[in-house]
Amino acid sequence: MAEDRLDPLQDLEEAIRHLEQSVRLSPGNPRYSALLGEAWLLRGDPDAAIAPLQNSLQRETHPRIACLMALALLRLDRHQDAEQFATAAITETAAFHRAYFIRAESRIGIGNRMEAVSDLREAVALAPPSETYRLRLAGHLLDLAFESSGDHARAGLEEAREVLEARTPLNQVDAWHYLLGCVLVELGEARQALRRLDDLTWPTTSEVALRRAQAHALLGETEDARTCLGQARVDPDLMEEADRMLDRLDNPTADAPDEPRPKRHAPRTELLTVLHMTSTEVLSMPQETDEATASELEMLQPSGTDENDPDSAKQIARTEELPIADVKPPTDPRNAS
Repeated sequence: MAEDRLDPLQDLEEAIRHLEQSVRLSPGNPRYSALLGEAWLLRGDPDAAIAPLQNSLQRETHPRIACLMALALLRLDRHQDAEQFATAAITETAAFHRAYFIRAESRIGIGNRMEAVSDLREAVALAPPSETYRLRLAGHLLDLAFESSGDHARAGLEEAREVLEARTPLNQVDAWHYLLGCVLVELGEARQALRRLDDLTWPTTSEVALRRAQAHALLGETEDARTCLGQARVDPDLMEEADRMLDRLDNPTADAPDEPRPKRHAPRTELLTVLHMTSTEVLSMPQETDEATASELEMLQPSGTDENDPDSAKQIARTEELPIADVKPPTDPRNAS
């Protein structure tokens, strides 16, 4: 019996049952619908979250609920709609770090990485302890550096390094060291990169071996680089890049100066860890220290039980089901005339 109560999934399903009953008894109460939508998100069912969240937003516009709707739409790969709801949340409360993070994720899905990086900078500034925000920002800065060159690329790499070195990771330690190792390799600091990559197996042993090979090559340690490339070639996705590196080791003077940069096949810090934690870190981050906090807490307080409370069970004369309708995203202010 005690073990059953320790099962988070069972507790969550029980909470959903209670919240569904509360919504049926008090369909006009936006707090119950909002909590039900959030519970479905935590349960991993964004489809089920849409209707109660929409029901809540129809009765009371609130940045936190708009943010939850954006998250549900993001999980359903409806990136443009998610971006608009996240923007609506930010318009209401500019210090809402979750909204910036979710809008960044939406913009990545749309293909707008530069604006996503700007949003991630805002999220990191508002919630400095968040490891996920920092990993996400550093990962995209690294990717942008691979797509550019010269001073612009180096500036992005230096920023990525600063973002990661500003904190000591407590949870996503392997991802942190891996990404920082990649950044250091690109900055030419091979020895420091090897220290970061030492004994890592995340995201894969082959991937780490490829990055270690790059560092050894920079140090002129050719045999160590070859050994690492042999480990990297085990992964078919890395074989092309590993073979290209082997060719450069065999013919160090054969590279053309305008040779295109090898495609980076490294698993980026995109949704590998981020979407896994949307139901944990994003929704359980400390409340934003802004004007929305007080109203958020007030709105999410349990409904009173007084007989004069219009939302109490004694005042409900009938039950009704939630209307199901298509989600209509808020008007994008950029398209306003």
